[in-house]
Amino acid sequence: MTRNNLAQDAPHEIRIIYFLPRNRQPHPNIDPKIDVLMKIVQQFYADRMDANGFGRKTFKLETDDSGSTQVHHVDGQFTVEYYNSEPGVFGRILSEINERFDTSQNIYFIVADVTYPGSYWCGGGQALLGGPSIVYIPFDEPFVSRYFAAHEIGHSFGLQHDFRYESGSATDIMSYWVGIDFDDRTLSKCAAEWLDASAYFNPGQISSNDPTTIQMLTPLGYLPNAYDVQGSVVRKLSLGHQPAGVYENRGRAAYWDGKNENGEPVASSVYFFTLTAGEFNATRKLLIAK
Repeated sequence: MTRNNLAQDAPHEIRIIYFLPRNRQPHPNIDPKIDVLMKIVQQFYADRMDANGFGRKTFKLETDDSGSTQVHHVDGQFTVEYYNSEPGVFGRILSEINERFDTSQNIYFIVADVTYPGSYWCGGGQALLGGPSIVYIPFDEPFVSRYFAAHEIGHSFGLQHDFRYESGSATDIMSYWVGIDFDDRTLSKCAAEWLDASAYFNPGQISSNDPTTIQMLTPLGYLPNAYDVQGSVVRKLSLGHQPAGVYENRGRAAYWDGKNENGEPVASSVYFFTLTAGEFNATRKLLIAK
């Protein structure tokens, strides 16, 4: 079976899937409900990024010709009881979706209609950090809560749980305290800085797999340094004297393999690199996500 992947001209979009077991009828008006839900989550991230000083950045959804969220329907091979009777719900659903979609490409947000009285999952959601996320439509509520949708997709963007800002009235979106009004949820400055460097919040930017070009502005020696968010130097790359020109291959350009001075892979985080050539200095930001 050929997998259905996003078009090459639409990178870093969020793809939505509605998963339905074979013995269930579709949730009423499911496509419009998902469209409203995801646009509320888009708005939430735009508001919180703006509040943190990064402008109204947010993620982009895959849409149809009318501008509505494109919802891909996947019919499960088994009954609802098979998917939601014990731990392993996420893996069972994802294994079937992977038969049709390559979830390693872009972020997939799955809305699963698999809850029932006495089931293992009765709502909420799960996610793989930096990978697909899933929310379960509660059997005893109208639809998926805005909080669970924003929280789980945050994990897909690489955000981990964060309990540092709980005050009883305003709680970070990446905590799992319940009973907090969605409009009172916050996004930490650290998380906003991470998203500011994310390809999903910067449509059209060069991805990490594309070649990076560094143009030598003067025929002088230069020293690129990589810093972590605390300002500590993680790695120094010394290429010595280079004539003016454009360098793309690893043998002559400034190439960082993602390791520190001890040869150890660095952790997922936001890093800054500084290029120095004579009196010229430039600092840029990059994101490493694993």
